[in-house]
Amino acid sequence: MAAAERLVAKHGMTLDEAAQNDPVDWEPEPTAAEKVRREAEVETARRARQEEINRAADKSHWEKAWGEARARGLDEAEQKEKARAQARTYQQPRSRRRRDPVEFANALLRETQMSIQEIADITKLDVYKVAGLKLKLRNARAA
Repeated sequence: MAAAERLVAKHGMTLDEAAQNDPVDWEPEPTAAEKVRREAEVETARRARQEEINRAADKSHWEKAWGEARARGLDEAEQKEKARAQARTYQQPRSRRRRDPVEFANALLRETQMSIQEIADITKLDVYKVAGLKLKLRNARAA
């Protein structure tokens, strides 16, 4: 009984009110920061829902316009074929710029283990020119 009296006093009730078995709101009043956060969450949810509604309206508008266009005789297969033909005719422009063969050979000699013949084939240089570059690189490293 003493414990009940302490609990009742703590919550500002009487013993009769506690005995009525009415549920007590034990959740404290939210702080100002919690109120602001909850309001922000509600606003975010409202905006998200509005975006969904707008998206659905845009989709239905597009579908209606597409249906009307097809009814006027717009042929979907014809449009796809035009797009395919246009895609086939477009070619990406190729660069006419070439790297200097001597610089390219030097880079290949420094950075790879390719043979002199392979480097000569790639760079279109003479095998003796590539061999000379390799010897010059060896001398440069030794110095």
